[in-house]
Amino acid sequence: MKAVRHAVIEYAPRPFQKRLHAGFNSHRNSIVICHRRAGKTVAAVAQVIRSVCECRLPAPRGAYIAPTYGMAKRISWDYFKRMLVNVPAVFREGELCIDLPGDRRIYLLGADNPDRLRGLYLDVAVVDEMADCSESLIGEVLRPALADRNGKLILIGTVKGRNHFWRAYEKASRDESGDWFTANLTPDVTGSLTDEQLAFLRKEMSEDEYAGEMLNDPNAGVRGSFYGATLRDLETRGRICKVEYDRNVLVDVAFDLGYADGTAVWWVQCLGMREVRVLQFREYSQTPLGDILREVRAMPYSYGRWIGPHDLRVHDSFSGVTRIDAAFELGIQFEVAPKVPVNDGIAAGTRVMSMAWFDDEGTRDGRDRLALYRSQYDEKHRTLMRAPLHDWTSHAADAWRYFAVATDGRVADLWNTGPLSYPGDEREAYA
Repeated sequence: MKAVRHAVIEYAPRPFQKRLHAGFNSHRNSIVICHRRAGKTVAAVAQVIRSVCECRLPAPRGAYIAPTYGMAKRISWDYFKRMLVNVPAVFREGELCIDLPGDRRIYLLGADNPDRLRGLYLDVAVVDEMADCSESLIGEVLRPALADRNGKLILIGTVKGRNHFWRAYEKASRDESGDWFTANLTPDVTGSLTDEQLAFLRKEMSEDEYAGEMLNDPNAGVRGSFYGATLRDLETRGRICKVEYDRNVLVDVAFDLGYADGTAVWWVQCLGMREVRVLQFREYSQTPLGDILREVRAMPYSYGRWIGPHDLRVHDSFSGVTRIDAAFELGIQFEVAPKVPVNDGIAAGTRVMSMAWFDDEGTRDGRDRLALYRSQYDEKHRTLMRAPLHDWTSHAADAWRYFAVATDGRVADLWNTGPLSYPGDEREAYA
């Protein structure tokens, strides 16, 4: 199959973008950390078009993937239309895909709905703002889609703490196989912003915001993060380390039970009134609740409380039975966490977290999610909203919140506030 030679797109890359394209084209895998307003999305869109047009395999396919489906359209759709204005392309806005000559197609997709990606084959996949996407997207969805076509994987985004995206960048930077192209682009490298523009941003942004979003500092706090500062404090105090399981203390498990998506689980020990040991975290995707509960029970722990949310009577999407019935058949009696306002639960989560020790290896994925769990940001008014942003971090954060509000009395002495009280909402248990 021939490449599409007549596909001349409307795009004049800057010098740093030219270097990016050279790296993308010469490597199968790429990971780029880039500051705000540099032009990374423009470069990503151009790269998807070029890779699809130059592919010589039958019916090439490419994908531009943003954290959500809505973001994919909002961020990149107009760029695609602008660049392809002189190309005989068919824009299918309802399906959010673009058909090009020679049975070529580009999809715009959201990482929040990975089922739409399953079953596709791809010759190139670009994930924009990878820090805001689940790490499992790569191994469970994109690698299989790219494998038989030797497709290119390109991860780009702004750094948001020492999360899975930053760790992937560090690992790729040390890789000596030649499989990875990496770049860390700060304003002095890209030249995308003038000194006056940078001075304005430095004035308008907090120190943490500027360090994280403009200087690519992984140690900077994430804007609006509920738990980020507490987790950084724990790391400074050496409380993210190897945590031993005490066989003389029962293990509590706290669940956020997803309906058709993720189910998150924390394994925690409360030692007296003074110490919380967080042993493990796992998130299950597209897994029947009965299978999850059997796996949890089979682990080498002696269990105490099984803590869950109020929606335990919702029918499991796989088995058709209620979650509480599925648990009862396995001899599990759930304690239902008090139903309190979300922000009150987050406050309890912060207090419990402040006295916790997290196992470094066993809770890494969960800590990534907690660190990025944040409030919604109103771009129009440039203000943070009280309501949390619902994304891939929410299940882990909700499960942690349920554990915290169900544990208030046990750690009250350390808080010096007495047990939290939620009038009119007594704790209940389903049997």
